[in-house]
Amino acid sequence: MKQNRKKKLRVFLTISSLLLLVGCSLFLLYYLVLQPYHSRKVNEKYREIYYSYKEDESATPPAKEKESESQSFDINPDSNYKNNAKDEDGVLLKFKKLIAYNEDIRGWLTIPGTKIDYPVMQDYHGADFYLEHDFEGHKDKNGCLYLDGHSSIEIPSTNLVIHGHNMNSTHMMFYELPNYKNLEFYQKHPVITFDTLYKNSKWKIISFMRVSGTMEKNTNFNYLTGMFYEKDDFLNFLYEIESRSLYHCPVDVNEKDHLLMLSTCSYEFDNCRTVVVARRLRKGESEKVETNKAYVRKDVLYPDEWYHQYGGKSPIHTSFTDALAFGEIDWYDGKKVANSPIGQRYTLENHLIYEITSLNTVKFIGSDDAKKNTLVIPKEIDINGRTFDVTEVSPDAFQELNHLEKVSFEGNVKQIPNNAFRSCKQLTSVILGDNIETIGNKAFFNISELKKIKITSKSLHVIGEKAFTKTGEKIKISLPKSKMKSYRKLLEQAGISTDAKYLKLD
Repeated sequence: MKQNRKKKLRVFLTISSLLLLVGCSLFLLYYLVLQPYHSRKVNEKYREIYYSYKEDESATPPAKEKESESQSFDINPDSNYKNNAKDEDGVLLKFKKLIAYNEDIRGWLTIPGTKIDYPVMQDYHGADFYLEHDFEGHKDKNGCLYLDGHSSIEIPSTNLVIHGHNMNSTHMMFYELPNYKNLEFYQKHPVITFDTLYKNSKWKIISFMRVSGTMEKNTNFNYLTGMFYEKDDFLNFLYEIESRSLYHCPVDVNEKDHLLMLSTCSYEFDNCRTVVVARRLRKGESEKVETNKAYVRKDVLYPDEWYHQYGGKSPIHTSFTDALAFGEIDWYDGKKVANSPIGQRYTLENHLIYEITSLNTVKFIGSDDAKKNTLVIPKEIDINGRTFDVTEVSPDAFQELNHLEKVSFEGNVKQIPNNAFRSCKQLTSVILGDNIETIGNKAFFNISELKKIKITSKSLHVIGEKAFTKTGEKIKISLPKSKMKSYRKLLEQAGISTDAKYLKLD
């Protein structure tokens, strides 16, 4: 009995294994061979219809050779084809036959020199219908290229977004799109053709970017946005795109332009999207792009997941107007003018006030906290993500700080103004940092409570008249060892107490 059971079990397992093997083989045959073959035939059929349009609608499409794996499908329109010919509804006549097959067609996308040469669909009853259906509406893992639900060719949208699968198994749809991560690939294919039902257009690529499919992880950037009702909103959108571009494209953009985005999945991080962005060719503009001027950027802005996976930190990221004011935008050729940041004042969280004096320096103005008793003038500060060197001190910076007891200059300030601390009668301790070169006249005059001075700078060469007259009688002064003799002489000439005690710094 046991032997019979074992024999039956072996037979059952053998048959089950064979059935499983056959089932898997049939599935793989369908998935990897039959369905891709069907997909290619469907696309070939409608590609031939699109490219063979003639004014004579009864004409038969020209025959063509079978498409090979190594070359793009290429059929030239008939010589009688009348470019931009439209019907009474404004629809280009070359789409007339395709509309008869499927009225969901919205245009045709081609990237010359690649296999990306497909109809673009849009189903208003289900935005992602063509993600898994072919041109004829049949279930197909390759899907179709299709317009995002936020995009419209009828209005038309300022930004048109086309989605498509990155089909590694069949090399169809947007399989070649991630190749744009290589600068050389961009340089060979800088122009896209996307003709909608209503308009023939060529588009110059302006950006290759990686974003997250989860919009909240893109630093408040929703690349699917189709319409912009304020010019500044669109300019900020362009700024977001350019900030994320892997390389600089030598193509200008402005608020009057229209955009085209090609979006597909890629695998640099979870839910990553590769997006190629182009702007429509302007009226009378040449198709030529000086791709030799393109270069890889070092300050690319990525989604948060990128930094979690690969390390690094995001670059300065503010707004279009701010970046324009600081001279950081070299791709804009519109009429927007941004006021210079020089002269603008900012109050930081620590209540200290600074004024921008150049694109990378600021002046310390003072504090809005009159009761502050300890104050550090830092080497540098951050304003809106930018780092500025603190190089100056306003002459009246300390005028209202009557409670100040300790002050320290950490680094970049070179000059202490005349009469700087005349109101700071409670000041007891001062540290003058590494770059101090000049101490103004009467800078610490009549500050009788001043008991400690530390000078770390080795560049001090001027101390003004009466700068230290009537300071503490037994004041302690720490000086660089190599400067002890010369600094002591300068201090004595500036009125320092003859009872001062000098200490050497290492």
